[in-house]
Amino acid sequence: MHATSYEQQFRTRVEELIGPTRRVPADKMPDGRWVVGLYRATPVWFGLRYGSGRLVGYWVAASLKERPIACTISRRRRSGDDTLPAVPTGDRAFDKQYRVCATPPEVVEAVLNEDTRRWMLMVLGEIAPHFETADGMLRMYCGLVEGRAAQDAPQQPVPALTALTRRVEVTLSLAERMASAFDQSYHALVRAQRRRVEVPAATNAGAGKPTGRRIRVVLTVLLVVLVLVVLVLAGVVLAGVVSRSPAPSWRAQPGRGVGRRPARGDAA
Repeated sequence: MHATSYEQQFRTRVEELIGPTRRVPADKMPDGRWVVGLYRATPVWFGLRYGSGRLVGYWVAASLKERPIACTISRRRRSGDDTLPAVPTGDRAFDKQYRVCATPPEVVEAVLNEDTRRWMLMVLGEIAPHFETADGMLRMYCGLVEGRAAQDAPQQPVPALTALTRRVEVTLSLAERMASAFDQSYHALVRAQRRRVEVPAATNAGAGKPTGRRIRVVLTVLLVVLVLVVLVLAGVVLAGVVSRSPAPSWRAQPGRGVGRRPARGDAA
């Protein structure tokens, strides 16, 4: 069975599940041969993966709705999967079964919250998944032959409809959970990081030029000083006027004491 015939059978099986599909241009998704269709009114992508010119597996992909999530989630094996550093989630049961890589590492905390990890442990028990994000989508990779040589893969039948349905539903559910968790937690982390950066920047900017509040304070102080100056000047002017006005006094006359009433016998 050649890869081309397998591709035709695979697309037929996909269309049994989701109805009509259309091919995705190679320049948009160059790492395989992809088709896209709707599963319960939600877009789903299916792609065939090739290695060394041979078909080795297929992808089921769902949109992350433009969330900038970059991570891989794979079943932890005994050896051979430690080429990249894993990011632990802190959940011992989850970390024992799954190996997660993400850029930046905070993405793990953002998209794999406690509810999502519990859900994955519950529903992925019988599936050996490998998830990764690419082109704004979450992809589940499914090898055609588990643990066998790649050249034997084209001899395998296309996946059963029930298995394909299961993988589609799991991929859609996980993508929705990751996007929702991203919105709830990672955006909060980004906003907190922005606040930490903007507050020092605003402080430094305020040191160089006055803000509106500082301008109001300065104007208020100047107004108070001006009022005080006007009051002082008014007091000085008033004091000068008082000092120049003639004061009433009794002039002393010869033979009379100052402030003495004239006697009856005195001359007028």
